Amino acid sequence: MSTVANIDQPGKFSALMPGAQGLGQIVGPNLAASLLVMNLGYSAVFIMCACTAMLMYLCI
Repeated sequence: MSTVANIDQPGKFSALMPGAQGLGQIVGPNLAASLLVMNLGYSAVFIMCACTAMLMYLCI
């Protein structure tokens, strides 16, 4: 959040952060549960988290 606040001076994207967090709280656990049901293990969950974080930084 601090990265977005520093980069986004007008505050256009800062206003969208609560919605993005809420969406992540809905989608993230469901994806993690799906990976665990497919017997891919927690390493797949951590890889998903890392890829999502990298994608978020690349989109900003």
